Formats: sequence, structure tokens, C-alpha cells
Amino acid sequence: MLIMHCEKQGYKLPVFCTFDRVAGLNFNKDKQGKRQQVKDNNGEALPQVTILKGEKSFPVFITTFTVVNKETREKIKYDDYRLMSEERRKEYNVYPKLQVYNVFNVAQTNLQEARPELYKKLEAAAGVNRPLNQGDDFSFPAMDKMIKENGWICPIKPVYGDNAYYSISKNEIVIPEKRQFKDGESFYTNLGHEMAHSTGSENHLGRLKPASFGSAEYAREELVAELTAALCGAFFGYAAAPQENNAAYLKHWLTKLKEEPAFLVEILGDVNKAAKMIADKVTEPMNEPAAA
Repeated sequence: MLIMHCEKQGYKLPVFCTFDRVAGLNFNKDKQGKRQQVKDNNGEALPQVTILKGEKSFPVFITTFTVVNKETREKIKYDDYRLMSEERRKEYNVYPKLQVYNVFNVAQTNLQEARPELYKKLEAAAGVNRPLNQGDDFSFPAMDKMIKENGWICPIKPVYGDNAYYSISKNEIVIPEKRQFKDGESFYTNLGHEMAHSTGSENHLGRLKPASFGSAEYAREELVAELTAALCGAFFGYAAAPQENNAAYLKHWLTKLKEEPAFLVEILGDVNKAAKMIADKVTEPMNEPAAA
């Protein structure tokens, strides 16, 4: 939702913060917990970081989980719980808690002027591993490398042809070669769509079930794939939009949304999980610890 908000508002950096976080940039705490104004190396007070006048926050909903052993009452991390077998999970109770935070984009603050060094760091971090525009040649080295080295959760096979699809039975993605698309953005967007489908396989997110063309289940999965591709396109910096031939599925979504508003939460939950899998894999080399 934040990335889509960036697209709508034209924010350059997908970096957000709460009001308290902004205020916290102006103070340090000593050993006794007393706040002191942040100063530069010469002992001079740094300019105050503030939210710009008239700016409005955007709500973020985050669900956290408390995992408690049924017998010992010992608490464990949710990430550790997720790695357990189904049998072991039965020994624990999981308590979800929905938390709401109101956040501002860094463009809604004076951070760039007040803390130029910090802003440059955020700018550099947001620009890592992006696609490259070189004249008419559009390339995304990180994605190309992943395809070449078979780094995705299933094989990706660029083949000269007319069809792009994910095969559940073969657990593989087939996509036309990049040179067949009208531009590089279209290739990566279509690939993102099929990668989104593959995340739903039984061995991963377990979302994908065989469904007949045109059914409600098929439409739902197409919507998840389209929104995931668009989300990844926005995150990685290449244009992405739902394809024209999927207008019927979007229409179904709007109808379903009017009947059952919670449907949107379910859909975005699946989109978030799929997009995170793709983003993590594509940026994996960047996140690996440096060799000693």
C-alpha cells in the first residue's frame, strides 16, 4: 500500500516514518535516559527535523504474533514458529494483534535540508539493484542474473514463442524471449506475473489450486498475480500496470469487494507475501554478508 501511495503522490523514495521517529532524530538519550538535543562535531545544535506544515499521514496496519507454548507458557519468536513442522506447531497457541501506525513519507519532512547526509544514505539504499536504461535497451541485471543462474524457486525458461505461463504440474515458468516484447518493461512485468503464480505452489505459499478458466478462483489468482507484478514493478522501478486482457478479473474483484470488503484485506495479504518472496530473491546477492 505504501508503494502504491508513493506512485499516487509522486514520492521519489519509498521511505516512511512515524511522527515520533521524526521527533527522535532531534534528540539523543544519555545513560540516565535524559534527552539532549543532537549536535554536530563542533557542538552546535543541528537543525530540527520536522513534518512539513499541512502534510497528512497515511495509516499502516501491521499484524504481530505472540506465540506461546501451551504447557510451559514459554514465548518464542513467530519466525521460529513458522519454521516448525505442523506437528510441533500444535504445541503452541498463536495470538495475533493488529497495530495501526500513522506514517509520513520523507518527502513530507525537511529531512533533506536538515540531515542531508542521512537523506543521501536513504537515497542510495532506495536506488540499489534498479533496472538500467541504456538508449533503447532496458535491462534489469539482478533479474537477468537470477534467470541465468536458476535462482528462482522454479526454473524460468525464456523460449521463442507466444505463450507465458506457470505450469503447476511441471513447476516451471515458460515465457517468450525478451526481444519478442515491445520493450523491456513488458518482459519483466509479464515475468513478474508468472513468478507471482509460482509463489502459490504447494511447496511455498500454498495458495494456488487448479481452477477452470473464468471461475471465481481463477479470477482471484489472476488478480493476485497482476497486483503482485505491479507492486514489484513499482518497487524495482519499472512501469507496471494490469494488462488489458485481465479487465474481466478486475471487474470481478470490484464486484466481490462491494459484497465483502474484507476480500481486499485477504487479497493484499497474498500480494504482500508473493511480492516479498520475489523481492527477497531478486535482491538476495545484495543482502548476502560480505566475505571476511
